[in-house]
Amino acid sequence: MGMKDKKLAREIAEQRMIMIAPLLGLPLLSEIYYEKRREISENFELSTRTIQRYVDAYNESGIDGLEPKGRVPEQNPVISKEILEEAIRLRREMPSRSVPTIIKILELEGKVEPDVLKRSTLQKALAKMGYSSAMMKVYQDNGYASQRFARVHRCDLWQGDIKFGPSLNIGGKVQPTYMSCLIDDATRYIIHAQFYGDMEQTIVEDTLKKGIQKYGTPRRIYFDNGSQYRTHWMKRACGLLGIRLLYAKPRNPQGKGKQERFNLTVDSFIDEVGLNPPESIEELNKLFNAWLSECYQNKVHSALGVTPETAFKSDSMPLNYPDEAILASAFLHCETRKVNKSGCISFMGKDYDVGILYAGQTVDVVYDPQNIAKVRIEPKSHEPFYAEPAKIGTHVAKKPNRAEIERIPTDSSRLLDAVIKTADERERRAVISYSIAMGGDEDV
Repeated sequence: MGMKDKKLAREIAEQRMIMIAPLLGLPLLSEIYYEKRREISENFELSTRTIQRYVDAYNESGIDGLEPKGRVPEQNPVISKEILEEAIRLRREMPSRSVPTIIKILELEGKVEPDVLKRSTLQKALAKMGYSSAMMKVYQDNGYASQRFARVHRCDLWQGDIKFGPSLNIGGKVQPTYMSCLIDDATRYIIHAQFYGDMEQTIVEDTLKKGIQKYGTPRRIYFDNGSQYRTHWMKRACGLLGIRLLYAKPRNPQGKGKQERFNLTVDSFIDEVGLNPPESIEELNKLFNAWLSECYQNKVHSALGVTPETAFKSDSMPLNYPDEAILASAFLHCETRKVNKSGCISFMGKDYDVGILYAGQTVDVVYDPQNIAKVRIEPKSHEPFYAEPAKIGTHVAKKPNRAEIERIPTDSSRLLDAVIKTADERERRAVISYSIAMGGDEDV
């Protein structure tokens, strides 16, 4: 290999070194490692296998292992180091500046001859240096360049979403369906996903309850700003279960990328279902569960290197199952009512006697939708109690027992002590004033 080829080989090795540098300080097979490798693959338009080959070569032989073997490919003589630096400068000045515009500027400034520098050639050169269009979009993302994230352990963060499903013909009537889903951020494992016949708040409650019953509670849960998620019930349930509730920032969908990516995968299932539509939602879910197991949960995920199910089940983080009584309480429904002047609230078409003590206050009404003969009243300043529908002339609901205030022992009245002291002081000032007025000494 001549001096020219050797120099060129070293330059290629240095470029590869810059490319894989973010991976060299990370533990192999970690979630962060796979995510970074995928980002580098997209930014430099190379396969993850090629990126891994560079990393292995560097770990074995250092930077020398990154030099190309055999004949070194000739570089395009048009793009000199100086021209490439100018192109990078133009892109950094305005990240949205396109490659054709950069070429036009270089031509107008006389740095390259017209129609010599090709778009594809410069595009590849910029991508290798980390200035591809994809990377520029990250820089332009209004402060959200760090939106790509991945938790290290399972159940550290769950993401939830609702997706439109296939429309079914049930008894001659078109029935729309909606998929409610929870995905584990670290392992991409689907905690629970199911198709429903509506998109009301209840489908979110059902999905969350079934997910917790199977895998315990997550540390955090992340939703968009849909009305099904931004509810008083959701805040109360997460508070009781010790789950930190997070919402995506408005007009910023990047934070839910993993969920959106899974939704695209589900589209392939919906296409298959369209070939022979099921006749019920139950049949649809039976097909979906089989597809989910075989075509997603147990299929190697490109960002993980293993299947989501393997990643989830092999994680060292223990699952945290809540107490059954707390879980049952968390999944009761909850609404807010204001107590009227007579101590009653109006709820589900009935009046419930809460007690005159709470007149004018706002209370939470916690109830089981299947049985509202008795509801749980949770005031903000007293212990919860139960109330029943009011009957004219009677008080069905007992007044809540108020905690007795523990009195502090005292042997005197602070009020009387204070007024005596004040009166004595007032009398003393009056005597002094009288003495001065009569020409006497001020010191009496």
